[in-house]
Amino acid sequence: MESENILEAKQVSVAFRIDGVLQTAVHHINLEVRRNEVLAIVGESGSGKSTFATAVMGLHNSKQTQITGSILLDGEEVIGKTGDSMASIRGSKVGMIFQNPLTALNPLMKIGQQIKEMLAVHDVYPENQYESRIFQLLEQVGIPNPKRVVNQFPHQLSG
Repeated sequence: MESENILEAKQVSVAFRIDGVLQTAVHHINLEVRRNEVLAIVGESGSGKSTFATAVMGLHNSKQTQITGSILLDGEEVIGKTGDSMASIRGSKVGMIFQNPLTALNPLMKIGQQIKEMLAVHDVYPENQYESRIFQLLEQVGIPNPKRVVNQFPHQLSG
């Protein structure tokens, strides 16, 4: 059964281990996001927006970070999940666009190959359908001339 809320955070705190001591970066966040609702988290640099978002995504190093409270994605607790169980949630239930997406692209791989790699992790397509799906995705986000772009490297994209 689907939860009414796609995201629920209850008393979420994130602390980083620095020189063996836990330093709290995010303290007791509570929020709910319903289906078909949009939430914008705004704040000054260093206020914890990215720290909270990466906690939702399960991207913190558990040896250096302590996350407490509860984060439910579609009713499923994600705090404490690791490895394959969290990887199956990323991309299917939640995604993140990092503050500087250009650093998320591998500069040594062509755009099309990077998209194909992501699709292979999150969606299963027969080999002969990847190319058309890649073109479709590039068109959906307004990239002109997808047939040219798939063979370019990230630094060759402008704006």
